[in-house]
Amino acid sequence: MEYLTKDIVAINENELPNDIQFMKFGLNKKYDKENPALRIDFQNRLGYSILCIKKLIKLKEKNVSFGSAYQGKTIKYIISNYSPEIIDCLKAIEIQDKRERTTFLYETLCDELDAVWKKFNPCNFCNGICAAGKTDKRYSGPDGCCAKAFDLSFWKEPFAVLTQSKFFPCPYLGEKDGCTTQNVACKLFACTYIKKNHLIELNPHDFIIYEACFSQKQKLILTYNFFRTKEQLINKLLEENRTPYYFYSSRMKYLILEKKDSSD
Repeated sequence: MEYLTKDIVAINENELPNDIQFMKFGLNKKYDKENPALRIDFQNRLGYSILCIKKLIKLKEKNVSFGSAYQGKTIKYIISNYSPEIIDCLKAIEIQDKRERTTFLYETLCDELDAVWKKFNPCNFCNGICAAGKTDKRYSGPDGCCAKAFDLSFWKEPFAVLTQSKFFPCPYLGEKDGCTTQNVACKLFACTYIKKNHLIELNPHDFIIYEACFSQKQKLILTYNFFRTKEQLINKLLEENRTPYYFYSSRMKYLILEKKDSSD
């Protein structure tokens, strides 16, 4: 049994009581405003699971409800062939406050990315030098890529990319504890050395939360805003913007640009 809220739960189909009323889930199925518990087989398939979560989000937005009372709780979902990431998505659907929900999704995605880096440990720091730094002096510093942060204002000054003056140590890099914030773009980044040697494979589209719970515009925000704080990113994710996607993307409206000092 997985608690989605204090009173709402999802249960494994193996735990299904005999006297519980339920209905089967279908991607193209239509539902009444109020329904019994929903039985979903996620089939252990990434693509299908993403479609299921997207469908459930839309149903929630339309105020379509599911649930069967049982022992003082409401069983909302009866599920099979699912992953912990799916449970996190189901929990997020139940969070009413938009900022709280976005923060939960963002932090959970960061935790999932951290788990991948921890599992494979591709940087393999030794005596203050990462694996790439042993063969490439560009990464020879004790902080690797994080010591080569880049001022994204170069998008407004195209030729600035040719100057070393635009490089600086990431301001959120702690002296002892490493990164002091949570940044999805940074966690998705892998240097050329890591990619060339296939030390880790990070495709954001392989993460259900990224693919199912964020809009196309939000995915741009998550993917391309390096060296920004969690607070900056969440504020940007919550930003109301009616610009059509094509112009939002081509004009790089998704970037968080540092405000320049008026005295400059």
